[in-house]
Amino acid sequence: MITTANRYDHAQVSRMNDPRVKTEKMFRGWLGQREALLVISSLEEAAEKTTAEWFVELGTKHAGTSRMICETLSACQRKARLLGVDLDPKALPHWKEQLNGRAGTKCYVQEARLEIARSHDPAVAGTIPVGAAAWVLVDACHCKLCVELDIAAWAPKVAVGGLMVFHDTD
Repeated sequence: MITTANRYDHAQVSRMNDPRVKTEKMFRGWLGQREALLVISSLEEAAEKTTAEWFVELGTKHAGTSRMICETLSACQRKARLLGVDLDPKALPHWKEQLNGRAGTKCYVQEARLEIARSHDPAVAGTIPVGAAAWVLVDACHCKLCVELDIAAWAPKVAVGGLMVFHDTD
């Protein structure tokens, strides 16, 4: 299933004091409170509705959202694997810093890895089997062509009951 954040009920996201949405900017990455709650809600929904193990973030930047994904999956007590994809090699130190101690035995996220490549790179998308992703966040290049390429590469990877969500797309 492909969705956008707008499909979530506005009454649900008006709870800006929701304890799941931390106030520290680096925890949420570049997401505002409303966006963070929408991401968390979509993660919880995908974790509940599918047993697929992969959760994918296309465009990690400073990895604040990656950390939020790990924290949310741990709170759901959902065993998962997280794949981050970013074009910029400078994303790797941020990824390691934000996810330090959040993968492996201290967290329900069993594996967390970052691939440095374009999000629609067939080689990266090919590392995830068809139907093996519970959730895919498209937040890489925001132009129409790149978003279309991301959809083409990653939509087949989304399991039945899983979600593909978008942030800041044209």
